[in-house]
Amino acid sequence: MQKEYLTSTVVKYTINVVKNKPESLRKTIEKTNTVRVYDNGFIGVAGSIGESNFDELEKQAVENLGLKLPYPCKLPENVVKKMDTTKKVIDTDNYMLSVGKMMDKISAAAPNFIFGNKVTYVEVEAKYRNTKGCDLEYKGNTFSLGLSIKSYGSANLFDLFYAFNEVSIDEKEMVNDVKLITEHYGDVVDIEPGKYPVLMDTSDMFGKSLYDLMIDQYASNASIFKGKLGQKMFSDKFSIYFDRRPEMAHATPFFDDEGEIAPDYERFIIKNGEFVALIGNKRQQEVYNLPIAQNSGAPYDGLPSASFAGLMVKTENKTLAEITKEKTIFVIMASGGDTTTDGDFATPVQFAYLIQDGKVLGKLPDIQIYGNIFEFFGKDYVTTVSKALTQVGESYFTLTKLNVQK
Repeated sequence: MQKEYLTSTVVKYTINVVKNKPESLRKTIEKTNTVRVYDNGFIGVAGSIGESNFDELEKQAVENLGLKLPYPCKLPENVVKKMDTTKKVIDTDNYMLSVGKMMDKISAAAPNFIFGNKVTYVEVEAKYRNTKGCDLEYKGNTFSLGLSIKSYGSANLFDLFYAFNEVSIDEKEMVNDVKLITEHYGDVVDIEPGKYPVLMDTSDMFGKSLYDLMIDQYASNASIFKGKLGQKMFSDKFSIYFDRRPEMAHATPFFDDEGEIAPDYERFIIKNGEFVALIGNKRQQEVYNLPIAQNSGAPYDGLPSASFAGLMVKTENKTLAEITKEKTIFVIMASGGDTTTDGDFATPVQFAYLIQDGKVLGKLPDIQIYGNIFEFFGKDYVTTVSKALTQVGESYFTLTKLNVQK
């Protein structure tokens, strides 16, 4: 009988911002514990919240073997690794005061706007060990700011959104970011319908199609990518992969919930346009016998399943000025879109700027953009960058060509 022991502790400080001011602070500490036991091709799991007696959890897990849940026992062996990436991000002892000063600077940078929503600081500690000599520990932290921005007099709930997730805060850059995304709010420009370079958040563009990369979806022939595993689907420059490198994946352990560590912390799903692996875990690979990018997540009291933790897109180190030599639509807010089973994508755009040579020309009226996923990540794909109009934090912004109509 083999055994796994996991603990996770997440400390979270969340401030609710209302009308530019921090209104309330909530601190939560969530600790979970898990024991998994394997015997004769079956798994038993037991979990708890808070402080726990692992001997008792182990007894419960052994009892749960009686449920006869099949699961392969393929535990990592003889790996001992501890990593602490914690950095001093913000003064948590004076968190309300620190965020209050930050909001004062942001408000002063955009006096005609109202800011709200959440500001969050998180500390994560994760531990994994098993009876095959594996002992892993991780500590990390991150600061997340996500502010809704509403113009005074606007009838909308909010007009813009500014967000980042970082382990350091450059307040000067942050204030400059806010200026950049708000100062041209009243400058209205227009375009004719047609096909244009469009720069937008990659996750908004890929949308629910991410789930079509999961092994269960693919094996059931419900994926829009069915039959394309091992084939070239997209541009040579486009790659999707899991990256748990400490400098890239903030507050994300370097190992997954089954104790697996990827070579160089990376596992590719789409590599240079080729569909090389599916998102899955050990049990799913055994069932379907298909290549996977192993990346497990698990509830504290349940079976492991596939996870999106650490999912990233390969980027190029190019500036906004370099990639917008011609007039480009920069999508800031788009919701209500969808992708069909044939890969046809369309979404209304609630807020977008027209940009050229890295400079904002003005705000566009409401538009709709559309195209096919195999084209806008294929022959029409240009690049993906980690920074666009704003400079604090890193995200994924894809530049491609899409059809535009009003």
